[in-house]
Amino acid sequence: MDFASLLDVSRATRPTSAARCKSPFSRRSYVGPVGTCVAQVLGVCLLGTILAYVMVSGTATAAFGVVLLPSLCYVLTRRLGGLVAGLTLILLLPSWYTLGPAQAGVMRIACLCALATVLLTRQPRLTWIDVTLVGFIAILFLGWVLQDNQAHAGRIMLNEIQAVAFFIAARTVPARSTPDVMRFVYFAGALGALTVLYELRVGHVVFLDPSRYYWNGGGLLFRPGGIFGSPPAASTVLTLTALCGMPSMQQLRGWKRGFARLCMAITLGAVVATFTRTAFIAVAVGLVAYLWLSRSPMLRPQRVLVGLLLVTLGFAFVLPRLEKEATFQEGVLRPGTFAARVGYWQLAIPIATSSAHNLVVGIGSEALEIPALGGSAPSEIASSPVLIQHGTHNQYVLTLLEQGLVGLVAMCAWLAASVGTAWRRARTGRDPYVAALAAGMLAVTITMLTDNVMLSGPSLAIAFLIAGLIVASRRSGSTEDPV
Repeated sequence: MDFASLLDVSRATRPTSAARCKSPFSRRSYVGPVGTCVAQVLGVCLLGTILAYVMVSGTATAAFGVVLLPSLCYVLTRRLGGLVAGLTLILLLPSWYTLGPAQAGVMRIACLCALATVLLTRQPRLTWIDVTLVGFIAILFLGWVLQDNQAHAGRIMLNEIQAVAFFIAARTVPARSTPDVMRFVYFAGALGALTVLYELRVGHVVFLDPSRYYWNGGGLLFRPGGIFGSPPAASTVLTLTALCGMPSMQQLRGWKRGFARLCMAITLGAVVATFTRTAFIAVAVGLVAYLWLSRSPMLRPQRVLVGLLLVTLGFAFVLPRLEKEATFQEGVLRPGTFAARVGYWQLAIPIATSSAHNLVVGIGSEALEIPALGGSAPSEIASSPVLIQHGTHNQYVLTLLEQGLVGLVAMCAWLAASVGTAWRRARTGRDPYVAALAAGMLAVTITMLTDNVMLSGPSLAIAFLIAGLIVASRRSGSTEDPV
């Protein structure tokens, strides 16, 4: 065999660039040298900080942190380890807990862990979801700096904006890894749901100071919130995790499918235990949207008719009996609560439209939350103490009040871009996981009608995570949705 033949053989047996990229041992599957160096530097800095804290305080919490730090550094150097660690913290620990100093809150550490994922993954192209979200956050920041520059507002805004770390991390997730992330969110959410059921079992709040818990019942029905801090926050998070788990109910096989069904029963049982009516509607609408987008055979005309018949019979025969039960009256009907929320909206909207300035740019970011921390409220809000005490119970009304039409349009544009993008991709690609993401963002838009989602760290983090996964779901090589 001559030299030319040997050269041809070597060329034929050499793997192509496409094959090298697809290989599990390709460079893309491992942490790059820059990311490894950065992770090592951060690990050394964190270790030195915790060691110094141990030497000064000598607390058991700090000692535990030193023992845990090597494992945490190892996890953070994995490709999606930071995102998984952050999700574990917000779904399994109360977000208001601190690990040592007050600045080391669980929510803040979870966001920092999620950001570590950005160092180890490639950044996709910008989409309209990114642009609209950046615009909304910029309006929030300008509404604080230019209108009412108070330190209290900055602290509240930081607690809100830090959840964007989950969006930044989720948008870098490879499309093939999106199902794995969604399954993890689903199963971790089921574990968090157990804390809600536990509080329901013991009949009192466990993870929060009872004197600060608004839903103790006062002789009426106790509504548990578990590690999420409140029934609205728990129902929002668990609604989104349940919708993320819908594809697993179909894709998994054998004992894994049975385990997925058990987790779904636990999660939905916890949602029911919170007695949050908006969550019931969000779950129902999200489920129908998922079934339609995934082209489920459950939406065939015959099955739909049977389902409508069963619902009609339930309303005709079961509902009248439930209305006589004290649990149903105090947990679901709750006479007067909707009228009270309409009253809050009627107080907020006239303030938002009282002048051209308020209508366009609002009264300032975090204006309703500042008095709770000892700050001063604008004169318009000071004349409505009920609004300061109870809030608006509507994220759209709150945004209109604090950021004006500019902020409301930006927030609605982000929601519309997220839902619309996922909706279109689910219909064209027939991907059940993207369908679940679309259903999740649709549930977020519904929840915002009666809840201030932006003020709940875990709820906002999961909403941002879903929006980021929608960005990451763009098919490889696709040119859709670029800016």
